[in-house]
Amino acid sequence: MAPLDRQPLLTTPPALPKFGNRSGLSTMGMATLLAVVAVVIVITLSSLRGMAVAENESHAKSLLHAIASSLQSEVFAAPPHSLEEVTQADDSLQAELTDGEFLTEDGRLYLRHGYLFEWRAQEATATGQDLVLVAWPFDSGQTGNAAFGLQKDGKVLATSIQEGGWSGLENRPDKNWPE
Repeated sequence: MAPLDRQPLLTTPPALPKFGNRSGLSTMGMATLLAVVAVVIVITLSSLRGMAVAENESHAKSLLHAIASSLQSEVFAAPPHSLEEVTQADDSLQAELTDGEFLTEDGRLYLRHGYLFEWRAQEATATGQDLVLVAWPFDSGQTGNAAFGLQKDGKVLATSIQEGGWSGLENRPDKNWPE
């Protein structure tokens, strides 16, 4: 018997079919893709900012309502000197205020979720005004677009503000609240 000649069955792998000369995205295709991604990012960021502003405003109103529900009308015969005093008298308010900070040693100015809160009960009682607590954006247009006021009777008022209006420590709401 003669020895069998063994030859390799395949010496090179089979070639894959070619589908044209494609080597990735063209310059125009890449530019289009980047433009679409940029548009999506811009739209998403503006939507997120709008949601954050709305949430800040909601938290401000919620805190004013919580304070209103804890205050009795007889409190204003001799009103507390500060918002800090009001919150110390009510455990539920203390829990509500854990994520903010008092900005003044007298406890009258508080910052929470992009809003400043100022206790004005003493002045309101002395001058016959109704607003005992006001809240306005720390940075108008960026952290909120509305200001809120709490009246002695527990009613919460709201007014929209223009960008650059009541904003921050330098531009506080005045005593003349819009009707």
